[in-house]
This record gives sequence, structure tokens and C-alpha cells, in this order.
Amino acid sequence: RVFYYNKRISVEMFHALTDGAGVSWFMETLVYHSIRLRYEDVFLDDVPDINYRASISQKMSDSFEKNYRRKNL
Repeated sequence: RVFYYNKRISVEMFHALTDGAGVSWFMETLVYHSIRLRYEDVFLDDVPDINYRASISQKMSDSFEKNYRRKNL
């Protein structure tokens, strides 16, 4: 869930969805788009790109598949 009040944005996320880095990237994207919407008259057509710090392979990796070990029950 995403909450906002005045100048504060809060996010609640189930821990199985992502790790801390994923939440950070999500928050960066969320703040980026909220600023674009709030100040669209300032940006007009000159909107800066988001510079993600992850490589394509990092974005595409599935750490669940990599780290999950099924236990025999």
C-alpha cells in the first residue's frame, strides 16, 4: 500500500515481494513521477530520465529461483 499525507509518502510492502533494493527503486520511481505530476509546468517537455543503478541482468534476475531449495517433506 502507498500512503501520502502532506509532504510524506509511506509504503507498506509484503517482504516476499522484494528486498530493500527493490523498495528503494520503487520509492525513487514513485517520487520521480509524483514530482513530475506536481510540477509539470516546470518540466514541460524536458523531463529528465530516471537513472537506474541496476544492470539489465540484475533487473531480470529471479533471486527466488536462484535461492529456493525445495525440502523433501
